[in-house]
Amino acid sequence: DGCLVSMGRSQPAARRAGRGLSMCLAMPAEVIAIEGETGRVNLGGVQKEISLALVEDVQVGDFVLIHVGYALDKMNPGEAERTLARFAAADRGSGE
Repeated sequence: DGCLVSMGRSQPAARRAGRGLSMCLAMPAEVIAIEGETGRVNLGGVQKEISLALVEDVQVGDFVLIHVGYALDKMNPGEAERTLARFAAADRGSGE
């Protein structure tokens, strides 16, 4: 069994909605603060602390791909915005 991360939706919520399958997603987020190897990101209006230990040369304003509390890679800002828009459209289309 995997995990579901989708703009604040939890795995139990997905199951209640009738979806038996779950998946793990990495989400783009903008870095808004950095202290050492810890960053604070904005993820759909929610601020979250993440580890930046796996990605070199991250600056405030960069977009990173995050999964389970770790930045995995830096992202092109345009691609990050397009990906977030797709997630938002899918979330609106889910009827929840």
